Amino acid sequence: MQNNYKISRIRSKYLTALTNTYLIFISLFIIFGRSFAGIYIYSFRLGELIIGFLVVFSFTLVVAQQKKLFNLDRFHYQFKFFHILLALFIFSFFSNGGDLLDTYSYKSSSYIWTISIIFFTFILFNNSDTKKYHKYIFSISLPITYFFSTIHYPEMFINFFLNFSDKWDFVKASDILLAYTLANTSNYLLFKNKFNSFTYFSISSAILLPLFLFMSKGAFFPAVLFIMMFLIVYIKIIKLEKLKSLIVVLLSVVLFVLSTYEVWGNLDFEKGEINVDSQDLSFLKLDTLGRGISDIADQKDTVDVFASLYFGKYSGYNRLYSTDMMLDWRFQIWQDVTRDLFWYSEYYENPNDYTLMRNELAKRELKYLIGFGYNEIFPAMNHWERQGTDGSNENVHNYFFNVLGRGGILQFITVCIFIVAMMVDIKDKELRNIFFITLIPIYLTSFFDASMESVRFPFVFYSGIVILFKLKEDSFPDN
Repeated sequence: MQNNYKISRIRSKYLTALTNTYLIFISLFIIFGRSFAGIYIYSFRLGELIIGFLVVFSFTLVVAQQKKLFNLDRFHYQFKFFHILLALFIFSFFSNGGDLLDTYSYKSSSYIWTISIIFFTFILFNNSDTKKYHKYIFSISLPITYFFSTIHYPEMFINFFLNFSDKWDFVKASDILLAYTLANTSNYLLFKNKFNSFTYFSISSAILLPLFLFMSKGAFFPAVLFIMMFLIVYIKIIKLEKLKSLIVVLLSVVLFVLSTYEVWGNLDFEKGEINVDSQDLSFLKLDTLGRGISDIADQKDTVDVFASLYFGKYSGYNRLYSTDMMLDWRFQIWQDVTRDLFWYSEYYENPNDYTLMRNELAKRELKYLIGFGYNEIFPAMNHWERQGTDGSNENVHNYFFNVLGRGGILQFITVCIFIVAMMVDIKDKELRNIFFITLIPIYLTSFFDASMESVRFPFVFYSGIVILFKLKEDSFPDN
């Protein structure tokens, strides 16, 4: 009996240490984004090692679950769809001549393996003691990320990533949006005093909106949608605490003005350079700060141009275009991905070859069902003008078109059902509504960004889902 108690204490000690380490990883992914994922550990990057672990974990979990070694009751239905997704991956993998030893196959299918983070996080937190301070992981990381993105990015961190990572870069707008939504939803669920969570919501929204507008409308508009939906939730609180709410709103307006000036350099929402006089960045030996905030703003005109859409003829068929250069770039890629699933490029190059056309039609349905597979980049991205200045870009910048292109319509439907299941398979009405408000802007930004095609974003996202469930169940008291 005493020996069992000692074993239990040792087990609990190690699980607590693992949980704390896991939470630190989440925080570092939020604060440092892509730079942290690119840290080299021997000859592999951290993101690659995580994907490798998740591949092994996914198949191990399937076997372990058959023997009922783990309890996944909270995500029972999601795990069933994950089963189907693994089966469809195997089918598409071998149908397209996949190579088990080719690491690129696992990189290009990372959107499958990162889903297993839900189950890993659930198992970890379900078998360890969740501490009260764990709930602050998103709320604390968010202001640090804002500070590093606008006011001062410490030189010591830049030096570290330049030496030990494959890339140093500012955190992307989509990553900040993710932290912003998770911070506010976790606060709402955990704080008994809802006015405290409303205060955090108002202040964080006021500070971050100018940054979202500056960096990317793909993050700005989902953030605005999130604010509008959450304000509906807080209407009762605002009515009950009219005077306090007015004070918070006035404070938020002041902070909005200050943040606008800090980010834009003016109050006219005209692009200007971020003030970096206080930072000695000459050691970078670069003319600009890589893909810093100013560069992002130069590429994405979020103020003057608003997605004017129109149809035009190309090679005899209609295509959707936009006067926004970056949005049009995405539109053309998505349409090419869809086109290539139905028709191979050889047919377009030889439109009068009817034998080729019949052969292509015979293969069309299968290709549309199983996708292009995981061996190489999409045909639509096999053009130098779409691969970026360094020739390394291969992302279609859309989570759903990436799934459709890689795994075909069968995988696409499975993933969509999985997403819906995450929202509807919640008995608690309040929690279900909050999840809806949280997931909509996150998936909306992933519709225009390569966020879900990475490791860091799904790592934080799927972990956050489980943490919200776990902390809600624990019902921590508010301070």
